[in-house]
Amino acid sequence: MRPLKYFALHKPYGYLSQFTDSHSKSGLLGELYHFPKDVYAVGRLDKDSEGLLFLTNDKAINHQFLNPENEHARTYWVQLDGEITNEAIDQLTKGVSISDIKKKYQTK
Repeated sequence: MRPLKYFALHKPYGYLSQFTDSHSKSGLLGELYHFPKDVYAVGRLDKDSEGLLFLTNDKAINHQFLNPENEHARTYWVQLDGEITNEAIDQLTKGVSISDIKKKYQTK
């Protein structure tokens, strides 16, 4: 049985929270940190964000956090350039459509 490993780190702005990407030439977390090959980020932060990132090889923890059936609250803090309008706040309150490669999601 392989030992379970857990890591928490600050993902800096300008880097993707993954180690390899056939479409990206630079800005991968693997350029800054070297983790065992079986360790992956639980969730992700896009290139234009920074913050706490949790990594592990524990598939049960990964499933607990990422499976939509295991809903859990998430809080994000954002910084904006310029002023936000009432219309934009209203749109955010109603939810935003986001997508990854496989599926579209509607935020709450």
